[in-house]
Amino acid sequence: MSEGNGLNFSRITIYLFGAILLAIGFMLTYFSLGAGVDIISPRIFTPIAMLVSIIGLVMLIVKVE
Repeated sequence: MSEGNGLNFSRITIYLFGAILLAIGFMLTYFSLGAGVDIISPRIFTPIAMLVSIIGLVMLIVKVE
């Protein structure tokens, strides 16, 4: 196989999981900020959702060798 700058399977997989985590993190943040305290506690789920978003963003930015 060539060692070019093309997309290989591991890079595509990391980008895909990163995009999925970023989308899930954004959705969790949106719903946790809009939900009432009786349904879910925004003090618990908002930081977790932001962490998931940051992990997804890092996975999109990272360069795979």
